[in-house]
Amino acid sequence: MMKSTGPNSGDVCMQDIASAMGVSVMTVSRALRGVAGVSEKTALKVRERAIEMGYKPNPMVQTLMAQVRRGQATAAANLAWVTTCGPEKQQTNPTIKIQQGARNQAEKLGYNLTDFIIEPGMTEDHVRKIFHARGIRGGVIAPLIRAGAELPLPYSDFAYAAIGRSLARPALHYTMAHHYHLMEKVVTELTARGYQRIGFLFSSDMALRVGQAHLMVFDHFIHGLPKRRVIPSATYDKWEAGDFAEWADRNAPDACIIDYPFVWDHIQAAGLMLGGDFGVVALSWWPSHPHVTGIRHHYKILGSAAVDMVVGQLHRNECGVPKICKATLIEGQWMEGETLRQPCEKSASTVEG
Repeated sequence: MMKSTGPNSGDVCMQDIASAMGVSVMTVSRALRGVAGVSEKTALKVRERAIEMGYKPNPMVQTLMAQVRRGQATAAANLAWVTTCGPEKQQTNPTIKIQQGARNQAEKLGYNLTDFIIEPGMTEDHVRKIFHARGIRGGVIAPLIRAGAELPLPYSDFAYAAIGRSLARPALHYTMAHHYHLMEKVVTELTARGYQRIGFLFSSDMALRVGQAHLMVFDHFIHGLPKRRVIPSATYDKWEAGDFAEWADRNAPDACIIDYPFVWDHIQAAGLMLGGDFGVVALSWWPSHPHVTGIRHHYKILGSAAVDMVVGQLHRNECGVPKICKATLIEGQWMEGETLRQPCEKSASTVEG
């Protein structure tokens, strides 16, 4: 059997199938694309032989040929920015920056990044048809509004990468901040500054998004402490100001790790900052709360790294759910604010991961 000697040398091409069956390449092409000009019986035989021989269509070639037929030939293909909400609900600072990074990298690599909203009631087949119509060959799955959700995406036919772990299943390649490392950095910094009773307040939504990484590090940290210094972690999902005050009275912390900076507002309202020596550090630093010490995430890099993952799959002609998932983890940067006592000597704040 003749083998391809093109850029995907070793892969089965349409010429191989045509030679094996004694038909023209045009017949094979029409049969695989399901267009008129080939009998149903012949088309079925061609598709069966293609499967037997391990034929995989090159998505870049498919997109290019479709554009040629429309008189819009270009080397670029479309990638989808997949989300479950419209632009008006995506206007959070992190999401905007992640999408900007993804869009910039896509354009740099010769692709277009187009918004695609998963509407209620959409089915996998519906999405597949839209993707094909728009020339979409892969998608970056944005952080979902509800962590732990599932999406009706045609996973077998396209290449994907997700931002974070908010997608419940299937398991895809993903990019994420290196939450394990950044939590280690925070614990090390607080200890170096002399804090003795450190609490950890977090939302269950954040825990899902980071794969429980924060909690694993914190539990390991308190496991090695004397019992008198241990404060169990707690979720604040349904807390009000009084609950924060009650938690403080019960545990007597001298510092607290929080997942989002806005929790600092609740801590202030509960009166925990009145003593002046209570420390707070956020696992996610926001420009809207520059006074809160925390970790700054490189959101644009998260987006660009996800595009690199998708484009890499397309170049390798890889589609579908991967057998082994790959993760690209991005380190964070310590941002000194006003909510911790100053270090007495060189500590973790001088080191960027």
